[in-house]
Amino acid sequence: MNRNDVSFLAIGQCGGNIGKLFESAGFNVVCINTSIEDLETIKAKQPYHITGAEGSAKDRNISKRLITNGEWSKINQFIDDKLKTPFVYVIFSAAGGTGSGASPMLIDNLIGTYPDKNIGAIVVLPSQNESLQAQANAVEAMREMQNIDGICSVFAIDNSKAEDKKLINETFVNDFISLLGLPDVKNIDGVIDNADLKRSLTAGGYGIIGRLTKEQSSTERMLSALSGGIYVPAEKDELIEYVVLSASASIDLQKIKEQYGEPLATFQSVNPDETVCLLSGLSAPQARLNGIANYVKSANEKRQMLRAKKKVDALESLNVAIDVPEQKREIKKRTAEDIWAKYLRK
Repeated sequence: MNRNDVSFLAIGQCGGNIGKLFESAGFNVVCINTSIEDLETIKAKQPYHITGAEGSAKDRNISKRLITNGEWSKINQFIDDKLKTPFVYVIFSAAGGTGSGASPMLIDNLIGTYPDKNIGAIVVLPSQNESLQAQANAVEAMREMQNIDGICSVFAIDNSKAEDKKLINETFVNDFISLLGLPDVKNIDGVIDNADLKRSLTAGGYGIIGRLTKEQSSTERMLSALSGGIYVPAEKDELIEYVVLSASASIDLQKIKEQYGEPLATFQSVNPDETVCLLSGLSAPQARLNGIANYVKSANEKRQMLRAKKKVDALESLNVAIDVPEQKREIKKRTAEDIWAKYLRK
C-alpha cells in the first residue's frame, strides 16, 4: 500500500495536528474545523471551515448542530473532490468538541455514502489529568463509535501513555507509515503483500501497532511495545482476527498468541531494517472505556452532592436568630398632670 491508497480526514484541532504530520509525509489530507484560527495555525493545504462556526468550546452538540444544519452536503462535495483513495481514515480526539461531536456521525455518513471505500478511524482518548468535560466527551463519542456498522478498523491512541502529546502523534504517524510500507519490503524468505495488509486493515474492530528498530528487536521487547506503547490497551478477551509480523530478528509468534489469542490468519515476512507487528480485529477496549465512564459518573455525582449541599447551607445561613422585642405590655391611661408630677420635684 502507498500514498495513493490511503488519505485522511482530520477533524478538529487534535485531528488537524496529526493530519498535518501525514500531510508533511506526502499523504492527501483534508482538515475540517469549527475554528478558523486552528486551521490557520497548522497551515493546512486543504482546509475546510464549517460555515458560521467560531469554535465549539468543547461542546459536542455545537459541531453536531452545525453538521446537520445543511453543512453535510457541502462537506461531502468537498471530500468527494479531494479524497479519491480506497482507504479513508478519520482522525479526531474523542475529548474535544469539534472532533468528538462531528466525527462519529461523519464516519457513519461516509460509510453509507461511499460503500465502495474502506472508512476507518484514528481516535485519541484523553489522559487522566484532562478535564471532566474532556472525559465525558470521550465516553459519549466512543459510545457512538461502537454503534457504527461497517467501519474497517480503528486505532485508539491513549494520551495517558506520555506527557509529550506531540511525541505520541509522531510515534503513531511513523508506526502507520511503516505498516503501510511493508509490501515494499522484498525478501526471498517471505513478503507481506498488499492483499495481506488490506485484509488485515479491513477486519473491523481495533488495531495496535508495535514497532522496534533492528537492534531492539526481540520477543520480550515486542510484547512490551504492543502492551505498553501509545495505544489503548487491548481487551483481555483473546479475540483477534489477524497478526501481521515483519521481523528483523526471531520473534516468537506463539508468545504473541498466548497474550492476545489465536488469530484467524497470520502474515509474516523478513525485514532487514525494523520489526513491525500489527494486531487487528481486536475488541473495543472496554476496560479503558469503563474506567473513564466510572470516573465521569463518580465525579459528576460528587459535583451534584456538593451543589445540593451548597443550596442547603445557603438556606441555613439565612435562618439566623433575630432579637424580637417582647410583646408590648398594657399601658394605663394617664393624665398630663400625672406625667408632669413624675418630673417635678416635690
